[in-house]
Amino acid sequence: MEEIKDRIRKQLLLIRSSLTREEIINASYSISRKLKELEIINKATSIMGYYPIRKEVDIFNFLREMSEKKIILLPCSVKKEKKIYPVLYKNDEELDKDDFGIPVPKNKEIFKGKIDIILVPGVAFDFNFNRLGYGLGLYDKFLRENHQSLKIGIAYDFQIIKELPFSENDVKLDMIVSDKRILIR
Repeated sequence: MEEIKDRIRKQLLLIRSSLTREEIINASYSISRKLKELEIINKATSIMGYYPIRKEVDIFNFLREMSEKKIILLPCSVKKEKKIYPVLYKNDEELDKDDFGIPVPKNKEIFKGKIDIILVPGVAFDFNFNRLGYGLGLYDKFLRENHQSLKIGIAYDFQIIKELPFSENDVKLDMIVSDKRILIR
């Protein structure tokens, strides 16, 4: 199963790495617009997003905008603990880097409350609401710990494939939002 996951991961990361700046901007804008129109987003008090790396869908402007009226969180990964912590983000706050070099709020103030929605990046997604990440299992662990949160995968449409290998450690998403469609479980 890991071999199949690695093959899918390599193939989709290669496609994603070939995206132009214009393609990323257009798809990210379309996805952000879809998110703004979702009633669940509008009703949510707290939303955890992510800072885009390696040409992931860029929802950072959406998060900045939402931070004016909602609690916005970003993931801060701690390598030795193999754990993600939700850190409070305030608009235009200075960013630092976590253990993986991913930008996070400099204050690193951990949020202890309930997270209504988690916007989840990934390498691949499927029609059974499975997600394939970079292979470290950090997000699956975090999603299991926050099982009450609504989990929304954020994807370029080409990242949604028919079927992914699935293990008992993988956590299913509740929804997937791409530049072309919204899938709801």
